Amino acid sequence: TTATMAASCSLVCCGEEREDDKAVIVRFSNGCVRNTDNLNFSMYKSSDENNPRKKARRILVAETDRLSYVGNNFGTGSMKCNNLCKYYVGVLNKKTMQMEVHTAQLFNMQPLALHLPPCNAEADKPENVYQFDDLLSPVEFAALEQVGSKMAALTPEELEKMRNEAGCLCVVEQLQKMPTEGEGRDKVARCAFYLSMLLKLLKQRNLTRKFGEEEDCPRIIQNKMFKTFTVETFRNGRVLNTVSTSMRTKIAAYSLALLLHLDNMTADLTLLHRDLGIPEPRMIEVAKSMGLTLIKPSRGKAENTGLQDEHKKACLVLPLVKYDQFMERRKRKKMR
Repeated sequence: TTATMAASCSLVCCGEEREDDKAVIVRFSNGCVRNTDNLNFSMYKSSDENNPRKKARRILVAETDRLSYVGNNFGTGSMKCNNLCKYYVGVLNKKTMQMEVHTAQLFNMQPLALHLPPCNAEADKPENVYQFDDLLSPVEFAALEQVGSKMAALTPEELEKMRNEAGCLCVVEQLQKMPTEGEGRDKVARCAFYLSMLLKLLKQRNLTRKFGEEEDCPRIIQNKMFKTFTVETFRNGRVLNTVSTSMRTKIAAYSLALLLHLDNMTADLTLLHRDLGIPEPRMIEVAKSMGLTLIKPSRGKAENTGLQDEHKKACLVLPLVKYDQFMERRKRKKMR
């Protein structure tokens, strides 16, 4: 390979470089990019040119149709290897056919978590990290009283029918183990209805304003779901509401946060990903992006209870888990 390259181009070392001359190497934290033609990059630099500690700061932004990514060369999210090593990369000048050797800096590109519910990572209690009122406001929760009562009155036969036909495994599980009376029972029943509507919304191809009428869904809840979990598209002279790929992820995150509040800050990821119709790895990535702790039953416990497949679960424990830093530490240990 070296001989072939040497025959077609020559290698030249660049002179003294400025900070702006450095080549940029990017790594995407959530996988490899298959088609780089769909990526648009923008570089931002610090305006404080007089401060020697800040003038070299750079923020790199990459945008696609579905996600935006951000990386920087400073702060907690930057790659520490830039300070420990000096990197070089060859850049082919197609006009002169000379391979120019430039110094390079590495950027770890992280997706912007626009799909997550409002998060207070500094909360003193787990239930205050993703607050219930941010998932359902007091007015919205009150509007669910009547439909919640219907959910609470479902018979075992009706629950079994819902499990088999509607694909609401996590909803049925909550209804089967909800308290027998009191505010706790009322809360679970109302949230179960809302969760069932989110799951139904996810499965719709063409949404109209008649969505939810069959279930007597309150208008305020319908408006909330259309505004929060759909995007407007213009087709054939009409404005349509659709559930995009990013909105599917958003529904997964909000459903997961709701389940945490219903089950002592623990949720069954296996049931939820089956209901949502998304791959289990995608469901796990959503849980990781929310800083949740992943757990699953031990083999011995699964064998004793006769479970055929182990259900993966997630729980919210303070402080929240930062998985990207954990993976970086593991990689550095392997390199040593």
